[in-house]
Amino acid sequence: MDLQRTSRTTASSRLFKDPRDRSWAVLRIVFLLVGLCVTHPATSQGNIDAVVEIYATKAGEMGFGTGFFVDATGRIATAYHVVHNAKRIDAYDRRKQRYENLRVVAVDPTNDVALLTIGAPRSGYVSLLDQAPPRQTQLSVIGHPYGSPFQTFTARATQDGYLDSLQLMDSRQTRIFASSIPIIPLDLTVYNGMSGGPIFVDGNRVVGLISGSFNVGGSLVWGIPAKAIIALMAQRAANAVAPTS
Repeated sequence: MDLQRTSRTTASSRLFKDPRDRSWAVLRIVFLLVGLCVTHPATSQGNIDAVVEIYATKAGEMGFGTGFFVDATGRIATAYHVVHNAKRIDAYDRRKQRYENLRVVAVDPTNDVALLTIGAPRSGYVSLLDQAPPRQTQLSVIGHPYGSPFQTFTARATQDGYLDSLQLMDSRQTRIFASSIPIIPLDLTVYNGMSGGPIFVDGNRVVGLISGSFNVGGSLVWGIPAKAIIALMAQRAANAVAPTS
């Protein structure tokens, strides 16, 4: 994979936590309250229904992230690192519909994008917008922070146009990315479980997906533009691959 991972934090969980843990239960309540109190662009009911919570089994651990349906054939876009090396992938939508044993049909490790399929048609999906949001545009992001289902957060674009990923440096002035790709810099509080979440503009169209941040709970976040998803969708999905064993 071309993305360097040692100097940055992705927004997906490494380990599924026991919901019986008291501190874990408190965190879930806090996220639910935040979701109720924070003002964000209204996201249509249909778009919320197109978002799924992803569970990926990796080497005996259960990681989780977010994804969203992108077409009527049942394909789901998510961040590549959410499903990389997964032995099994399952997903749930907001109505508790379970999609089991999802197949990976296309991946773009450089841009941190993957396409999954449920293997059946699906009527509800998002509309992708190949356009960078202008500076200070108010955006909304749907994700599953620490497993709290379908929380909506407010984000803002911090510059006009896309940012070259090679401009990102860590505290030691080391480049975070190994390759040059366009990214969307965001002001957004991000937590484990939000990777792959859709970035909505005007609550309706998706301009990208959440990929990573400098630190969990921080507000310096980057998204992958929708054009990377569109390009991957355009590739032939004939060589579908199963989750890595």
